[in-house]
Amino acid sequence: MKALCGDIGGTNSRFAIFDRSVQSSSLKTNRLILERCYPSQQFSRFDQLLEHFLAEVGSPVIESCNFAIAGPIKNDRCTTTNLPWNISSTDVAQQLRIDGHAVKLLNDLEATAIAIPHLPARDFVNLRTPTPEHHHQTLAIMAPGTGLGTATLYGDGQKYRAYPGEGGHVDFAPRNEQEIELLRFTQKQFPDHVSIERLLSGSGIPLILQFFLETEKEFYPPDKALLGGDAAANISQLALSGNNPLYTKVMKLYIHLLGAAAGNLVLQSMATGGLILAGGIPPKILPLIQSSDFLKHFEAKGRFRALLERTPVRICTNTNAPMIGALHY
Repeated sequence: MKALCGDIGGTNSRFAIFDRSVQSSSLKTNRLILERCYPSQQFSRFDQLLEHFLAEVGSPVIESCNFAIAGPIKNDRCTTTNLPWNISSTDVAQQLRIDGHAVKLLNDLEATAIAIPHLPARDFVNLRTPTPEHHHQTLAIMAPGTGLGTATLYGDGQKYRAYPGEGGHVDFAPRNEQEIELLRFTQKQFPDHVSIERLLSGSGIPLILQFFLETEKEFYPPDKALLGGDAAANISQLALSGNNPLYTKVMKLYIHLLGAAAGNLVLQSMATGGLILAGGIPPKILPLIQSSDFLKHFEAKGRFRALLERTPVRICTNTNAPMIGALHY
């Protein structure tokens, strides 16, 4: 039985076909038949992308299909958050020529949450290690990447159940004078609403850079080439080199904001089992997070500091997690 799975994101969309007759707990080569990755923004509609993939791989016979999509799912439909795409399970089923009940659309963070219990320990880096008492307690998942996704993996002490969320779109809540100035700066671009996604997704890193260039005149504007292409990756890589105080300062503030937002998410979901940082950005800036005050800002919650100080924090380094979750679903 061939199953088509996809991780449909704002930057890239990945497809993979698996042989479901082979029992495995991960994406092993004896189960994976083929996979492809495409830049999402090269396609104006999702059906064009899916048709391109099917033509490229020879229109294989598919019997079931699960897609993890970066956007909210309602009534088996999704309007993607960072792309002008509308995706429905009915349309996908018609395109694949299979029964509509064999197609499932999942929020990408719901799929990531589903994957977490199936991933080996080597796929995590611990900032604070869980203990046996944390097993099967509720987990909060936050994934900065093209956007900022959140989910809850509810644990009842014996098993887990994944719930998607849209916590990336809650208000940015500044905590000090610098962050108040950052809010004012960001409101110039987004006067209607400044969400934490505006600052903690990939586009937030160059936004923080521009903030420092405007407010702290001792910094000179960087080469324009730096801000072209994947500006967030360029800035974070220069911060990792440690040779430029401006990029170090940008990433330091980014990580402080990330820690504060992650602590809020844990409190909102009462995730006593821990926080999982997933998505594309955390694995790429792992040394910066490990050497930062992330935990200090994560824990700074007043009367609930003690709860956050006991909360495990792990970084998921397996960027295939949405695909693995879609497959397990």
